[in-house]
Amino acid sequence: MLVTGAGGMLGRHLVPVLRQHGHEVVAADRSDGDLGEPTAARRVVRDAAPDAVVHLAGGPGERPEEMRYANVDTVRNVLTAAGETGRPHVVVIGSAAEYGDGEPAGGLIGEDAPLRPVTEYGRAKVAATVLATDLAQSLGIPLTVARPFNVVGARPPARTPLGNLSAQLLAQDGPERLVRCGRLDVVRDFVPATFVAEALTALVEGRHLGVVNVCSGIGTTPGEVLAAMGAVLGVEVRVEPVPELVALPAADRVVGDPGRLAALGVRCRPTSRDLAELCLGGGQA
Repeated sequence: MLVTGAGGMLGRHLVPVLRQHGHEVVAADRSDGDLGEPTAARRVVRDAAPDAVVHLAGGPGERPEEMRYANVDTVRNVLTAAGETGRPHVVVIGSAAEYGDGEPAGGLIGEDAPLRPVTEYGRAKVAATVLATDLAQSLGIPLTVARPFNVVGARPPARTPLGNLSAQLLAQDGPERLVRCGRLDVVRDFVPATFVAEALTALVEGRHLGVVNVCSGIGTTPGEVLAAMGAVLGVEVRVEPVPELVALPAADRVVGDPGRLAALGVRCRPTSRDLAELCLGGGQA
């Protein structure tokens, strides 16, 4: 089995889980080649000769062209290479950002919901999903598109909303701490990275095809997690909104329907306290 992007947060969690399940894993990261280049992607896939590929490589970037290169071009090259190397089952990582505006009525977002991304990253992921689906059909490759919602690891990167909040709190001392941030009222489906690794393992082993939301079905606001962080640390948190952050485009509510994943026996119900402890480094990643 080949796992691309193995050096990233999800890869660092997924590879050990797959090996614990008895899979022989080839873990490829940036040092093994730039998957945005067709020749490098062909070599990585050919050398691994995998029976399955979990394509984690990709992610956000500073500019739209960077995001398309990291997410769309790598998908094109990996699937094309897979079509030349035994047509293994390929799991491509999408994103909840593809759904964009979500469900205004406050319901759960199913896999068949319309894709209405509001960010450049979401648009890049939609393009990657559409391309992967078309290529898999034309090349005869079994394909799964896994759409993780808001993934949280221990001490998440400061560029993420919860990572920004926890980093600011941990950088200060004293009983009262100031957090400068954007909106805290948006509702998101936060899921631990360990849960995502478990879900991806189930999808690979079950050879489940089609689109699957990797989510909990539980809506939580960053404000609720921030309050729980304050409780964990035993401090009073004061919030100062930053106008340019508040103005960033963001859907009001994005909470997934976990039904398809639950049918595989994989479930997750994190509380605000669980997420707070994880962000502060005291919980399970």
